[in-house]
This record gives sequence, structure tokens and C-alpha cells, in this order.
Amino acid sequence: MADPITAADVQAFLGELGYSIPGTLLDPILCVVNKIIPCLDGAGYDECTAKLILMYAAALMATSSGARRIKSQGAPSGASQSFDYGEDSVTWLRDSLARLDASGCTSALPISAGEQRRHVHGRRGLRMKWTPVTVQLPRAFSRVWVMTDTGQQTTAYVKSDGEWIINCPRIRATSAVVLRWRE
Repeated sequence: MADPITAADVQAFLGELGYSIPGTLLDPILCVVNKIIPCLDGAGYDECTAKLILMYAAALMATSSGARRIKSQGAPSGASQSFDYGEDSVTWLRDSLARLDASGCTSALPISAGEQRRHVHGRRGLRMKWTPVTVQLPRAFSRVWVMTDTGQQTTAYVKSDGEWIINCPRIRATSAVVLRWRE
């Protein structure tokens, strides 16, 4: 069984990425993230992978909640440091989480950091969330983006009988299973 992660674990990880978050905000984030432990155990993740998933999910929720990123530090002696991780570190973290959590245990968590945005009438803003196939299916024969159990993204559609048709022949040939979708 995976052990719950602690505020000290996440604070240290966020500190290495250059982020700072108040403990009063981190505690409820950890409460929510640690609730997915039964899903991780049920999916058969080993302890190390489960801990990585929990750490990445907590870090992404923290950055989604407005954690501050340190860009420079100075000391009275004149020494200084500067950190600039930009969106690349958050995008990397989100991609790593998607690859690690092939069972979709984190898909219901409110994580917006690192998401791709789509243009709506020429304006940025609408964020597309992944929807687990166990919650809802798209309209029949509508092409949507899907995430498979192998961590790959491609387009697919669902037939009226609920069967998924993956459009990419290479991914389809692996007998990949669709876990979640978005428009």
C-alpha cells in the first residue's frame, strides 16, 4: 500500500523546482491528493511509482493554485541566485504524470497547470479537461483526442455500441485501451 505524502516531501520537491506555497494551502491539497491512494493500490502500482504519481499530482495542484516561482535571490554578502524554469518544467511534470498514471487515478484531480489551451473565436482561455471513459463517452462518431493505457495520445472515435476506434494504425496495432478523452 502506498504511503500518504507529506507536506515536507512536497515542499522540498517544489523548492527544487523554484516554487513556494503556503502550508495553509498545501495541507488541503495533500488531503485531496492522498485520497487517490486506494485507486493507485487497486491499479497495482508499486510503491515507488505510486509515490511519484502522488508527488507530481501534488506539485501540479500547487502550481495550479498559484504557487510562487522564485526568479532570483540575493544575500547581504552580494551572492545571488536566479531560477527560471518557465512553463517547461510544469509541462514536463504534467507529461510525466500522464505517462506514469496510465490507469487514470489522477484524472479527477483539479489540475490545470501545464494544460494545453485551445483558441475559441480567436481568444485563449477554454481549457479542455480529460474525461475518463468510465464517467462519460463523447457523441458517437465524433473525433476526439484520447489517452491510452500506454500513455500515448492520438485521435479516435467511439461507435454507437461503445467500441472505440483508434485512428492511428501504429497505436491501434498495440491493442491499446482508451482511458480518457477530450475534444
